[in-house]
Amino acid sequence: MAEPFLYLDIDGKGIHAMILEVSFSKKKVLSQCHLQYDSLGQSEPGTNPFPAAMAAMAAKMDITACTKAVILIPALDVCFRNISLPFFNEKKIRQILPFELAPHLPLPEEPYVSDFILQDVRFVRDQQLILSASTLESDIRQWVDCLKTFNIKPLVITPKGHAAAVCFLKQRKEVANFILIHMGTLDITLTVVADRKPVIVRSFAATHYTAQELGAEFSRTLLGFRHRSGSDIVFDVFVAAQESSHHAPHITAALEKILAARLDPGPVTANTFEIVDSGELLSILSLDSQPESLFNFCRGQFGSDTFFHQYKTGIVSTAFLGLVLFGACVFGLHKDIALLEHGILMEKQAALAIYQKTFPGRNDGHIQAPLLLMQSHVKQALKKNGQNASKKELENISDIPVMDVLFELSDKITDAIDADLSQLILNNGRLIISGSTDNFNNVDKMKGLMEKSTLFKTVSISSAEAGKMENRVLFKFIIDM
Repeated sequence: MAEPFLYLDIDGKGIHAMILEVSFSKKKVLSQCHLQYDSLGQSEPGTNPFPAAMAAMAAKMDITACTKAVILIPALDVCFRNISLPFFNEKKIRQILPFELAPHLPLPEEPYVSDFILQDVRFVRDQQLILSASTLESDIRQWVDCLKTFNIKPLVITPKGHAAAVCFLKQRKEVANFILIHMGTLDITLTVVADRKPVIVRSFAATHYTAQELGAEFSRTLLGFRHRSGSDIVFDVFVAAQESSHHAPHITAALEKILAARLDPGPVTANTFEIVDSGELLSILSLDSQPESLFNFCRGQFGSDTFFHQYKTGIVSTAFLGLVLFGACVFGLHKDIALLEHGILMEKQAALAIYQKTFPGRNDGHIQAPLLLMQSHVKQALKKNGQNASKKELENISDIPVMDVLFELSDKITDAIDADLSQLILNNGRLIISGSTDNFNNVDKMKGLMEKSTLFKTVSISSAEAGKMENRVLFKFIIDM
């Protein structure tokens, strides 16, 4: 369960605040408050009523449990622009975007905070088309500084009308090309979506435009998109409005007639004309559920200051893959241990079968080590038969290192004797040497030289005969140590 966060919907008349809690992808409203700026009393001209409104809301609802916030701002406070740039790298575009946008902003001498969306369509050949959104840095700073006094940090600051369009994209995955008209309290936002990407956003003051004027603006916007992109996409129309809105039904009814009447030059829109609840759309937006193509002015100095929030998706994915890899390693190790235990069990069963076959009729109870038991029986049998001398044949009791034996042979058999050793076997204090030499005299010489060694007790010639293939004498010595 995620911690609760503050949800602020700001418009020109007031603020609608909610404290939301996300649990298993479901949102629960813990408390909410709607505050009109008029209820705050008279304020000095040019002052921002947001701090006073937040102080009044803090007195009505407990916001101390919130440390993060999502803020929806009016689209009239945001400048939307389509710009074609000869760059395709997102990092490069973000670097040069402020310089490209400066001549097109209402107050070019004031600093702005901007965000952008890369487009798939092209207005200029071989240039990247981007949809940008910019708002005054001073406005962002006021919201951030005011919430900072309540120990709350905004992680999402986005224009409301455009946010409704991208939330609609996430909710209605079957719709690809449409126009979403968001009816706000004081503003109306038009968002054109082509191939499931917002390509054009325009905002209008609700009090300054009649339905006929808005219909004309919408038609001009679509025709401009067609002429610049060369596309003949057919768009559906959706109107997002609050259920409590009074003027929305009249405007939407008039728009439906106006847009239907403008179908004569060509298919500006499809037959679909639907009204959706904007409140339900925007409820999709949260800290952990941010749709793609969402403008977010929490950038740069206003961005998330934690590494986890910045790379949360990558960290969670890496942790999940790490757990899967660790589980696979543990499973593989467990499987290898099981195979080894099975092999040990099979070896024990084979040894037990040999013991039972070799010593039939013995009742030794539960046998843990058949090999040790067989060795014990053999030793007892040898001792009983008085064959202690043959005990040395069952075990290698010689303490003479092999390197000493090789050194002694190389020391006694000089280079003057033409001898090639082909086999050397050392077993239980007995050394067997096989090889060849050029005559029988060398065989006797080697025997005499080796008998002089203090390491060799007895040296005997097992065989000495002429070779069949070459003019060589084959010999074999048996040496006891």
